[in-house]
Amino acid sequence: MGTGAKTYFLYDGGTLLCEMNASGAVTATDTFGANGLASRRVGSATTYYSFDPSGNVTDTLTNGVIPTVGMICYAGNANRQENA
Repeated sequence: MGTGAKTYFLYDGGTLLCEMNASGAVTATDTFGANGLASRRVGSATTYYSFDPSGNVTDTLTNGVIPTVGMICYAGNANRQENA
């Protein structure tokens, strides 16, 4: 179970702009560009996102540090066998 801390979400229509704690202090902000989410700032760390043409996250960059762990994403059933 959680600690009981409340988080409030501020939206502009359907777009999340920021998250606030119970005191009203901003704890996270999201920035959007023409292609969707561009960055997310939590505390002093900012993460930037890049996407492929299908909208999948392809890279992230946090405070100028390129992560050493990548993501492998695929669609479909890897165990499916086709009949010839």
